[in-house]
Amino acid sequence: MNSDKAQPSAFNGDGNTITRCSISNCTIKNSCVKRSTLSDCVISKVEDVSRITAQKSQFHDAALAERSAITNSTIQTQSSVHRSTIGQSVVQDKSAVKRSTVTGTMVSNSQLQRVTLTNCAVTECIIERSDFQGLVLKYGIWKRNELVGRTGNQDPIFIRNYGSKAGVPKVTPDKIFAFLATMLN
Repeated sequence: MNSDKAQPSAFNGDGNTITRCSISNCTIKNSCVKRSTLSDCVISKVEDVSRITAQKSQFHDAALAERSAITNSTIQTQSSVHRSTIGQSVVQDKSAVKRSTVTGTMVSNSQLQRVTLTNCAVTECIIERSDFQGLVLKYGIWKRNELVGRTGNQDPIFIRNYGSKAGVPKVTPDKIFAFLATMLN
């Protein structure tokens, strides 16, 4: 073995490792995929995808997707999903989703554990053992459906997301947050 050359490794993004998988119509680049069933997916620069079932989903620069069912969703920017069900959602910006069900939701820079979210937009939150539907949540710490703190110097935001259809808001979450910022100033 020549020690002068770096050896390819799936964990540092230098190559692919695919073992014991059922893959149909997928693109896999610089990723490690094990014991998974994938259909119509794009997987790029993912450290570990194992024991998942995914359909029509994208994984870009994600840290981990493990023991989960993911459909029509995007997992990206060093986010991780563990023992969860994700549908028609986006999980991004170093978010961690554990033992949760997320449907029609955008999760950004947040930590979720044992949570059920439906048609929500979540940014910079820590949510544990809660069930929320049709809400915009920002900067808060929620435990057992109650606000118990905040994640930074900003006040938590909790807004009922009226005017949404099937989990897709008429106004994007960025527009909502920009509007709220102007109202708070």
